[in-house]
Amino acid sequence: MLLLSLDFETTGLDRVKDRITEVGAILYSTKINRAIENTSYLVNAGQPVPQGVTDLTGISTGLLLKMGCSEADAIEDVAERIGRADAVIGQNVIQFDKEFLDNAAKRLNITIPVKPWIDTRTDLPLTVESKSLVYMAADHGFLNPFPHNAIADGLTVLKLAGMYDFDKMLARSKEANVVLQSLQPFEKNDAAKKLKFGFKPSLGKRWFRVVKASDVDFLVSQAEAAGFNLAVEKEVTPQQVWYS
Repeated sequence: MLLLSLDFETTGLDRVKDRITEVGAILYSTKINRAIENTSYLVNAGQPVPQGVTDLTGISTGLLLKMGCSEADAIEDVAERIGRADAVIGQNVIQFDKEFLDNAAKRLNITIPVKPWIDTRTDLPLTVESKSLVYMAADHGFLNPFPHNAIADGLTVLKLAGMYDFDKMLARSKEANVVLQSLQPFEKNDAAKKLKFGFKPSLGKRWFRVVKASDVDFLVSQAEAAGFNLAVEKEVTPQQVWYS
């Protein structure tokens, strides 16, 4: 299988108003377990970079004016690379990078090939706790040396995913994400933590976990064995669970 590990840096988090500032794209062969083509470049989409983003990524408006390619050239290049891959992979790639890509492609009238998208935030085995990429890498015994650098993040995703079965990740990627709420009493908090539910003060001081549809019955049975119940929460998004 040929995977395209894709990562964007952007001017902000708004998928409609903000713009891509950096592309990291790595074509990876699961057959030989190595990257066979790497590229990374800056993108000048005509939008200034806020100082807070520059502090985080090192990418400034001036740098984009000097070194950035056009947004159209970047999206055409990404589309071509996706066309050569069997699937795209990344961290939070479906709800972040793909949305930026789709919105840019729509603005520019560029067609993006339809391929499966694998997300290491949701498509690794159920036993893996979903966290930010930096913390997930640390949990697996290695560090991302350059966080918020598109090519470094893309390589970190591949190292993390390479510890698991790519075919199983691809199968999980085709399932729906489900937000589960844990309804345990206070004395059962430790049991909820063992099932990797997290307490979210900003979401009504409740406990949530994002899982795949095929995981629900197993977790429900585990919670019932521990003496409490779970419920599917349709009003809370995965993004809210992860970033609130």
